[in-house]
Amino acid sequence: MWEHEANIGETGSGKTYQAIKAALQRGRRIIYINPKPRRGAAYSDVTRNFYRAWPSEVDREDIRDMVNRGIPIEFIPDNHAQKGMEQLRVVVDEAFRLGNLTMIFDEAAIHSPEGCRWSPAIEVAERGREARIKGHFIVQSPSALSKRVLANCNILRIFRFNPLWTSAYLEGKQLDSKALYSKLLTAPEFSYILVKGGEVLEPRRE
Repeated sequence: MWEHEANIGETGSGKTYQAIKAALQRGRRIIYINPKPRRGAAYSDVTRNFYRAWPSEVDREDIRDMVNRGIPIEFIPDNHAQKGMEQLRVVVDEAFRLGNLTMIFDEAAIHSPEGCRWSPAIEVAERGREARIKGHFIVQSPSALSKRVLANCNILRIFRFNPLWTSAYLEGKQLDSKALYSKLLTAPEFSYILVKGGEVLEPRRE
């Protein structure tokens, strides 16, 4: 139930939509981290009932209250990566206090780049299960995201991807990147290939 997941794919491939929709369908309490929001409108119809939490407008108590009331949160960290990281530290701390929720990290490499010593995503990936927190990490270039995050993901979804950014990572996992790329090119839009327990399934669409 608390298996971590990673969605990999290019912009517009459907990777964020799938992660949010799946969490909603499972009835999960959700904190969605969105570092690249569109002001004035929801990311898409799937987040229309989310509370858009700008750091200057919410505090720990607000987050705790909304999660306990079952209100899904779209948290928008500061554009400055270091300041955003400090804000996310508070959110992750509250998530660990609350437990029993899903944290979705969009553009996860922004605040959890490869080589960093600590990040909110690393904290969730390495310690989230014991606090009953499911991490779902979304990224375009897996090589840019901390290996400590990806190493803890039991489920991998591969959406249409840029081979320059993704092929080396897939080959490192003993996956045939050329075959996967070809399958996704001919599959319906927003399809993905699920990899779980070493098994590679045929393209599917939510």
